[in-house]
Amino acid sequence: MKYFVGFFILFIFLLPYNVFAGCNSDSSTVVYINGILTTYPDALKDLDNLRIGYVKKTGDYFTNFIVGYNESHIAGLGDAVETASQILNSSISDYDRNTILIQIHSQITTRKILLLGHSQGTFYTNEIYDYLTKHGEPESALGVYNVATPASFVAGDGAYVTSKNDKVINFVRVKASAASKIGAKQPLPANIDISLTSAEAADRNGGHSFSGVYLTGATAKIVSDVDSALKKLLATEIPDSAKAGCFTPPEKSISYRAQEAIFFVADPTARGAVVAAQTTYNSALAVTQSAVKIAETVYTNLNQLSTNISSKGLALISGYLDNSEQPSNDVVTTDSNPVQQNVADTALDNAIPADNTPQNIETPLPENQPQVIVAENTLVQPPLLINPEPQPINETPITPTSPPSVSIPIGGSGPVSVPQQNNSVNSPADEIQTNTSSTDNNSSTTTENSSSSTNTTSTNNTSSTPPDNSQSTSTPRTPPTINSFQAVYTSSTTQFDFSWLPSADSEGSTTTNKYSIYDITTSTPGVLIFETSSTATSSYSFAYTATDTRRNYQFNFVVEDSLNLSNSTTTTIFAETPAPPPAPLPSQLIRDEIIGTTGGAQKILFGASTTISAAVFYTEPNGGNYCCSQAYVEIHAVTAEDTLGVFVAMSSPKTIGQYDAPGEITFTFDSPVSLEAAPYWFIVSDGPSPTNRMGIYGSVHDPYPDGYWKPEVSSDAYFRLISQ
Repeated sequence: MKYFVGFFILFIFLLPYNVFAGCNSDSSTVVYINGILTTYPDALKDLDNLRIGYVKKTGDYFTNFIVGYNESHIAGLGDAVETASQILNSSISDYDRNTILIQIHSQITTRKILLLGHSQGTFYTNEIYDYLTKHGEPESALGVYNVATPASFVAGDGAYVTSKNDKVINFVRVKASAASKIGAKQPLPANIDISLTSAEAADRNGGHSFSGVYLTGATAKIVSDVDSALKKLLATEIPDSAKAGCFTPPEKSISYRAQEAIFFVADPTARGAVVAAQTTYNSALAVTQSAVKIAETVYTNLNQLSTNISSKGLALISGYLDNSEQPSNDVVTTDSNPVQQNVADTALDNAIPADNTPQNIETPLPENQPQVIVAENTLVQPPLLINPEPQPINETPITPTSPPSVSIPIGGSGPVSVPQQNNSVNSPADEIQTNTSSTDNNSSTTTENSSSSTNTTSTNNTSSTPPDNSQSTSTPRTPPTINSFQAVYTSSTTQFDFSWLPSADSEGSTTTNKYSIYDITTSTPGVLIFETSSTATSSYSFAYTATDTRRNYQFNFVVEDSLNLSNSTTTTIFAETPAPPPAPLPSQLIRDEIIGTTGGAQKILFGASTTISAAVFYTEPNGGNYCCSQAYVEIHAVTAEDTLGVFVAMSSPKTIGQYDAPGEITFTFDSPVSLEAAPYWFIVSDGPSPTNRMGIYGSVHDPYPDGYWKPEVSSDAYFRLISQ
């Protein structure tokens, strides 16, 4: 065993550590850090809503927006414990802070950084600001803006917004007040009143959602605050910054790697408990006790690895985890996912046994309702790789790789399986089966990581050891084939569009397959962004928005059949920056009076290169000997002497009757006209047929300072231009 531990430690320190060159001092990056129990897709949606609101108000397409994802641990229980400690400014562990810093290090390409947190994420914005300033980053280039913050301050004297009707923060105020004797700090006072919808008012955690409440009810304030914070940032060059990216990331120390290993085991186990809770409502109590036990064990190990936790922090955490007076639906902070939220809430209300004796939990249920049984000696301490010796429980030795199990009778005639994540290290998982005796069909799957280079796609077939042939399926069995998978990026929308056709399994069936897409840009196996087992379609599609641009994204597409045979392909796509919107075309829309007749010219200045297809003037017919008035428009360059220069283009003629009412006339060019950023003369000429003249409407009060109606310097014609 000791040789394995030594090899493991050597291996993790030999992993490559990428550094990125190039740090822009002109642009800025907004890093959004989410709160507890926010899924990665929901965090991306929050980021998109923030970015869209910001761009609409400011027209700034060049500020980068990225997610610093704050992943929840142990079905949210770990985050509840961590939040309780953060209220005392005494974080149990720097693991999540360091994980966010390592994640965003490769994505940040600007010197100026604004950290924007929501809920528990506001603790991490404060901690990350402190880390960056202590590791050489200038305070002038860093800013913090917090939304719905349970913290007592904003780092760097940043701004914040918290609603008077935020039930989660109001709950934290009550708990912090009760724990004031051990140093708990009150959250910052509310500074805005956001009205709640009927649904939010009925929700015990209402008024707290980032997109659903704050961005919906206070968009103008948040966007204005973000814009102001960005304008205050001042970048300064740091020596040798090109060698280390835009900041120095934390090292992946032995303590960090050990905590990473613990969460690798504990997180899927707790998530499995929540999945079991979803199977039947009455199983929630038993599964909650399981998840609480996991949280207790993991954070006990974290305490052995970390030395910066104070006695006050431990006291407050104990109060949160052993609060018999707390209502059954209370929560420290939660942001999304009601099922996991209820499990985490209930967990905080139940006392944790002082010893490690596993609990047999039998919940009385009404007649004919499913019964929940948690197997004895299965809620065990996840193995700590630094000290991996098995721990005896009730004199029964537990192997480090033995998974805890939860057997839940749910009725039916066959086994019901919970999808398991296939990792290179054995992880605990919940086993769900029926009371009816049946033959188990076991299969084990070994997944190989797919690899690809930029703008390439590679395919990986993953097959398992063939199970027994009790289902009379063909042998040998082959994994399902990937059918016409495509991934396309559109820069104008910063969106990836995935599409594919149904795959057939080894029996030729297309109704047994599961399709998954993982974002593996920053880690493997990556973040699951899409999954479906739906068969009611002839084709599949999925859209995914890039969190930032000017970098590569890598995705892994997996198709898996009912026998756990799978096929995967990896693709890498570069996300281009969307082109800025075209500059608005010049125009002058005041038409108080007639300022002249055909034969005059309007000088128009173009601030950027553009292409037009027509020019519009406001005219009326002049009296005369003819039935009609006819005119056309010529475009000429402007000389240094402000006279007519080189001919550029001529429109088709337009004719109006002698008695027609005044109105707009659109002069269309036979082909689109490309114009450089420069002034041009637009001449409204008579003809070419002999006709009466036209009167030209406009203003004599010089409403268009970039040009004038020749020959009257103080006058301007009414005009507008139509682009291609």
